[in-house]
Amino acid sequence: MIELLINLALLIVSLLMVYLLYDAYRRSRVQQVFLLFVGMVFLSIGFLADLLGRFSGSIDIGYVLFKFYAGIATLTLFFIKAYVELSRRQDISYELLLFSSGVGALFVFRIFSEIDIEIEGGILRRSGFLYYVDGYDLATILLVILVSWVILDALRLAYMQLKRTTRKFTAKVLKIEIALFSVSSAVLIADLILLLLKMFPVQAAQIYVNSPIFLSLFAFTFATYKLPYLPYLTTQEVYGVLILNREGLIITKKIIKHELEKSAPLLGGFISAVASALEEALGTGGLRHVELSDMHIVMSWGKETIVTVFVSRPLSIHYVIANNILEELERLEIPEIIDSSFEEKVGTIITKHLAPLFP
Repeated sequence: MIELLINLALLIVSLLMVYLLYDAYRRSRVQQVFLLFVGMVFLSIGFLADLLGRFSGSIDIGYVLFKFYAGIATLTLFFIKAYVELSRRQDISYELLLFSSGVGALFVFRIFSEIDIEIEGGILRRSGFLYYVDGYDLATILLVILVSWVILDALRLAYMQLKRTTRKFTAKVLKIEIALFSVSSAVLIADLILLLLKMFPVQAAQIYVNSPIFLSLFAFTFATYKLPYLPYLTTQEVYGVLILNREGLIITKKIIKHELEKSAPLLGGFISAVASALEEALGTGGLRHVELSDMHIVMSWGKETIVTVFVSRPLSIHYVIANNILEELERLEIPEIIDSSFEEKVGTIITKHLAPLFP
């Protein structure tokens, strides 16, 4: 009965995590958050299959559902690893491909693993998914290695993000995440040593292996729900924002990286000419980007103004930010002489819309 209650609790908590991650993605539209959300959906489906198998009343049906759980839950690891990798860089790395091969091998081990099933009071009980070769449980060993790999990578990512952030709340959330990851990784490393020494308590696998895994998932969900824009801390750089009139004269600017300070005054005429050419070809209004040698310019223009966001690499959120700034500026009456109060008002608009890029 206790084992059944634990599985029911895991399903409820995983569904809650799915809801929190969906809410985080709905608010942010960050692709990394979506990957984490999909991973938790897979895990929840697996928990549901496992619970249905226990109540199926048939060993044959239960066996199929248990194996389905073993396979689909394994795929969760790929999505978590993809979340971590794409939060560090925008490109798919060879490391992710190597990790995917490990997930594929684990999938095969768990599908073809040994599993003991018995019925007590009409409810099925099962053993763990064990795949022994020369006395070593390769399925559990590989699971621990892959999960440890993800958690250690997540720890490294969290430290990188902690160094970059300037906000106290973000730092506090990251420190909690680091603490949870540290505990999980320590337990899993101890598990791996015991497995290799053939001293691992197989009967307590759910506590020794599943607990740190679920603790890590909770850490991911907690940080993502609180800070859905967190992946942007390490995947992009913003050099600054220039607000121009249609003639290419700078109305105001927000310089973030010094590289833009030198080139900003020289770019006004070029940006105005590009906007006019694109407008003539595509019609009034627009949203495009121009690639320079060392940065990209994301542009959005209207009747009165041109908004440009200078970034290391254009992401979908940069286009959203440029367009949102433009929409607010188009509602303002731009004075012939730009005074400090108007610059302050525009600066507030820019800062508000840039906030997601600096969580």
